[in-house]
Amino acid sequence: MTTKTTNIEVKVDEALASAIADKAVKTWHATSYSNGRKRVYVTFEEVKTVGA
Repeated sequence: MTTKTTNIEVKVDEALASAIADKAVKTWHATSYSNGRKRVYVTFEEVKTVGA
């Protein structure tokens, strides 16, 4: 099974960076507007690892 992967660079402030740390992207979608702007909407989920 092939997974489509898209890498984008996003500039965030320190508060947002800490809020999404240790989280994985659950879903995302992009919307392009007629004025040339593009917005990407992302839903994150926590990633919990099981200790050894």
